[in-house]
Amino acid sequence: MKSLFFLLIISFCTISLSAQKNKNKNQPDLGLKVDSLTQRLSESNRSNEKLLLENETLSTEYEKMQKEVSLLNAQLSELRKKIYDQESELNSIKEEIKAKEAAKKAETQTSIQFEASEISFGEIKEGAAVTKIYKLKNIGKKRLMIEKVEGSCGCTVAEWPRYPVEPGENAEIKVTFNSLGKRGLQDKTITVTANTEPAQTFLKIKGTVVAE
Repeated sequence: MKSLFFLLIISFCTISLSAQKNKNKNQPDLGLKVDSLTQRLSESNRSNEKLLLENETLSTEYEKMQKEVSLLNAQLSELRKKIYDQESELNSIKEEIKAKEAAKKAETQTSIQFEASEISFGEIKEGAAVTKIYKLKNIGKKRLMIEKVEGSCGCTVAEWPRYPVEPGENAEIKVTFNSLGKRGLQDKTITVTANTEPAQTFLKIKGTVVAE
């Protein structure tokens, strides 16, 4: 009985010593884990502090950029206003010049009246030339200045007064039609450009060209 009791005591002591050894053995591992976690936490804190500092720097730069953008927008608005004012001033000058030109033109404009603006030469043989006279009158209050008289093709040539036609005076425009190379119905336009309103007056010369 005593032997059994001593055996139990010895077993208990053995188990206690073994547990104490295991405990002492595991304690260094636990300490290392704590140290590792502490180090990682410290590194994480340093990283967070760095991120916070970078964030503050970015926020400062962003605010600076916003101020610069606002300043640029204000300068752009001012520039647009200046451009608008300059365009308005330019348009006003253009309108003023246009009005002065119109007034000046009106001071020198007169009116022209033709006895007949369309003349027929009837029927002629191919190769013949015919001349017709368009009688006109200056019915305005200013001198009539005929700048030019042009036919719609080279077969129609005009002669006109190169001198001023006074108000109330009569004058003539001679138009010669050359039928060479022409055949059939002919309808030619003569454009008279002068100091009138409108500036151009249109005459007609018509007829028929038959084979020779």
